Amino acid sequence: MISIPVDPVLETQVAEVLGRAGLTTEAAVRMLFVHLAKHGSMPAGLIPMRVVPSSTAAATDTMMRTGRNRED
Repeated sequence: MISIPVDPVLETQVAEVLGRAGLTTEAAVRMLFVHLAKHGSMPAGLIPMRVVPSSTAAATDTMMRTGRNRED
């Protein structure tokens, strides 16, 4: 069994959202755990944005301004 502290207002809001989808909080957490075990990663929509390396950002900026890659 897992026990985590959650703000009561947040818990109520989440329970309402999940209830509209026909799920309980426990079922949703179980689904997350199954996904993590099966895929070894968070569901795509829950993965935080990563910082783009400066070289990639510079290349993207060049391409957006000129319409072509630096190598072109």
